[in-house]
Amino acid sequence: MLAVAVCGLTWSVPRWVDDAGAQAVPSVATAQPTAGPLEPAYLNKVQSRLGLQLIALMSEKPNVEDNLIVSPASVAAVLALLDLGANGQMRTAMLKALAFQDEPAGDGARTFAALRASMKLAQADAGGPLASANAMVFDPAAAPYPDMIAALAASGAEVTIARLDDSATIARINAWVRQHTRDLIQSIIDQAPPEPGLVALNALHFKDRWKKAFDPALTKPAPFRGHSGTAVDVPMMQMDGSFRLRQDGAFVAVELPYAAERFRLVLVTTKGEPTRAAQFQEVADWLTGDGFEQHPGEILLPRFGAGGSADLLDPLDALGLKQGRSSPGSLSGLSRVALSIAQILQRTEIRIDEAGTEAAAATAVTTTRAITSDFVKMTFDRPFLFGLRDTASGVVLLTGYVASPRAF
Repeated sequence: MLAVAVCGLTWSVPRWVDDAGAQAVPSVATAQPTAGPLEPAYLNKVQSRLGLQLIALMSEKPNVEDNLIVSPASVAAVLALLDLGANGQMRTAMLKALAFQDEPAGDGARTFAALRASMKLAQADAGGPLASANAMVFDPAAAPYPDMIAALAASGAEVTIARLDDSATIARINAWVRQHTRDLIQSIIDQAPPEPGLVALNALHFKDRWKKAFDPALTKPAPFRGHSGTAVDVPMMQMDGSFRLRQDGAFVAVELPYAAERFRLVLVTTKGEPTRAAQFQEVADWLTGDGFEQHPGEILLPRFGAGGSADLLDPLDALGLKQGRSSPGSLSGLSRVALSIAQILQRTEIRIDEAGTEAAAATAVTTTRAITSDFVKMTFDRPFLFGLRDTASGVVLLTGYVASPRAF
């Protein structure tokens, strides 16, 4: 018996028995390489590009919400978990979908090993601002390989075998998400798809104070103009000082440090008329903090909360995932039963106030079986872009487009 646990509960997992009654212990399809973390600046650029690509694709859908927020880190973490059982075609497709556009052919397994190492580095500071966790829940009918269960556990994931058509299992999954996002995200899935195979999970939580806090006494109601031109009053925070800034003819940006200086928040907006999400793609690299210089300035920023939920399967398919996930045996290293990705669900939440920032994201993959002037004033009173990143690992925790800040 192998005991595995999630949500504080433990199940005993039997070794799978073949039709003749003998114990069948297949091997994981391929040995996983070991690798050190990716170079932080490189990973930061990749995940900043991914965040903007996903937001641009999401913004094309009808009846889209004004606020679009994704977690490149969370979706990368959960796909890196699935990589442990992916075939070569699926691995290549996942790398392409995650915006690793310049990876050498044949190095996919090592890149994912390095990505997993980067995710561990991002949360290596025990008791620090960032906490992240992975889990995998197999339906018994998926017949996961015992040594794959061991490999997943060795990667740091919590592994469970439990019936995914049981509402109690779904409740445990959602409780796990609440626990690991400190209650910012209440649930991630309502029910498993028909003929469920597995649910792969990542949850992350970030909370830290600004290095220099905004003075609450200076916060005043001020108009915020959405891309429709309509203005609504929001609580606008204010701060004078010296900041790392960047600007060109159309855009202006600031980078704000946290008490834990490895984490930074970049905010980008337009100097002129409000702009829709897709137009921010041309400044995707600004979210990396490149090209910023120290200048005196003034910031006016809404105190706001924003969140969202989306199925990222279609956008990731458009970025290259579809070819891999539709290939025969795409996840053949995980189990004896053929698995096909049905959903990539993600929920996000961010709250920014005078003291600092709290943010969370949860991602669930479900499968079925078969600047130049001396003084710059930046007023974020129109749609703006943000990116929350870890400079030590390069991981991008959240990327967002805010056109309708929600007061809290």
